[in-house]
Amino acid sequence: MIASKPRVVFKTHSFPNVSETFIVNNIKAAVQKGFDIAILVNKKNSILESSQADTIEELNLMDKVVENKVPLKKKNRISIALKYLSHAKNLVFFVKYCTLKREVSLRFIFILRLYASFRKNTVFHVHYADMLQPLLDLKKIGYLKNKVIVTFHGYDAHYLPEKDALRLLLKDFQNHVHVIHVNSLYLKNKLVSKGFEAAKITVFPIPVDVTIFNLKENQRDSQAEKTRLITVGRLIDLKGQRFGIRAIKRLKEKGHNLSYTIVGDGPKRLELEHMVAKFELQETVRFLGHKTQKEIVKLLTDHDIYLMTSVSDTEDREEAFGLVSIEAQVMGLPVVGFNSGGFPETITSESGLLAKQKDVPELVAQIELLLEDKSLYSEMSRCAIANVKNNFSAAIIYERLIKEYC
Repeated sequence: MIASKPRVVFKTHSFPNVSETFIVNNIKAAVQKGFDIAILVNKKNSILESSQADTIEELNLMDKVVENKVPLKKKNRISIALKYLSHAKNLVFFVKYCTLKREVSLRFIFILRLYASFRKNTVFHVHYADMLQPLLDLKKIGYLKNKVIVTFHGYDAHYLPEKDALRLLLKDFQNHVHVIHVNSLYLKNKLVSKGFEAAKITVFPIPVDVTIFNLKENQRDSQAEKTRLITVGRLIDLKGQRFGIRAIKRLKEKGHNLSYTIVGDGPKRLELEHMVAKFELQETVRFLGHKTQKEIVKLLTDHDIYLMTSVSDTEDREEAFGLVSIEAQVMGLPVVGFNSGGFPETITSESGLLAKQKDVPELVAQIELLLEDKSLYSEMSRCAIANVKNNFSAAIIYERLIKEYC
């Protein structure tokens, strides 16, 4: 008799989110492989908050979202709790939970109830390490014995606890987490430096579905043609759009005919718009705000060079991977950016160019190589597509990842 596939429960903060295309794509791959799935969240967002509404609707993913909610009315909470505790096994686990946490709370009952349907034949795939609880506690008291996979995405590796709290966390990972996923070797090394077991960490680069992109080598008709550069990302310090604006200013001063499109929104928008006005680049730099994935694909088609401006921020965080670099390359755009975080792992020396972190003059020099050498540009455009097809195709990477659910 062939064993049935386990149910896969994806656990994350909220769903859907505009910037978390990788989670939707991960879920899509599991559904396409025939897995029954659930999406366990603290908050269920509107589908309007996603850049992949079409995919979410096609797969009916909003119907798969399970929100962690407690009844608001005290009378309802007490009634449900008493009914739950009337079963001896439930009472035993409630007592164990209270003993573990050294407190008595009705909240524990609603946690136990929520996870009751996930106890058998279920794999938990936790996106973001800070979403591991209450799985760790439930495994400690024997309520859950499920396989747990945890994917670190970047900030969750940066904001780990320290000293005794870190030692306890490492022990919990050793005892209760089966495998850790990261999207880059950079992130793996960061975790190893904190004490995580290297053997337990698997690198799964964030892939792209190459079928939704136009795999066509870019051509630039003449060196006098206006060259169109683009950057996509939240407008925050980590994404470094200010360095892209400075680079464009220098390139314009050197006589280059170009435009620069900044896609995304965030707290730094007003500051960046003031910088553009100060540099008198209003006719050169445009801010488009938030765009859907389909709109971003179209924008990439209409541009020539992808400018990856991510840098280390004031808290010493860096880009863990840089998915949009992959998306740009699959559209045939050579990528130019700073040697920061895991981004360099997304390109090859044939598909992109690197500058020292925050070194604007070197970034300008690397961009100029593409502006002034048409044959180099064409070769890099061709190699960019090949890099993604060979190393970051969703069909290849998700085939590996899905095997870990079984």
